[in-house]
Amino acid sequence: SCICEARYGHLSFLGQPRGVSLLSVLALSTHPPTQVERVSYERYGGEQGLEDEIDRRITESRKRKQKKKVKEIAKLRRDTFKSVLRQKPVAKAHMHTFNPDDERYVEETDSWVKKCSTCDFEVSFEKM
Repeated sequence: SCICEARYGHLSFLGQPRGVSLLSVLALSTHPPTQVERVSYERYGGEQGLEDEIDRRITESRKRKQKKKVKEIAKLRRDTFKSVLRQKPVAKAHMHTFNPDDERYVEETDSWVKKCSTCDFEVSFEKM
């Protein structure tokens, strides 16, 4: 049991270790809620001051969460953009141009083969 007058007024509390750090202590109040309210009213200047403090903390929390969300979205955009840049460029498809003079007959398969003049693509076909 500890008494911490500077931070919590004249309320005594039970100190319980909080996490791994030896410096952080969870203050569990041993007094009824009315005494805790009285100390908080004194600290923040009445009920209206306490409500203003609660509202301020809520808005700060929302701002922190929004800032974190914007940061995460920016990181996702950066990562996506980097992954797009890292991708290998896909070769553009082109229209094959077959020269009728390049057609040749293959006896083993009994078919004709023609070759694209730009990319060496070959197509086998049968003439009727």
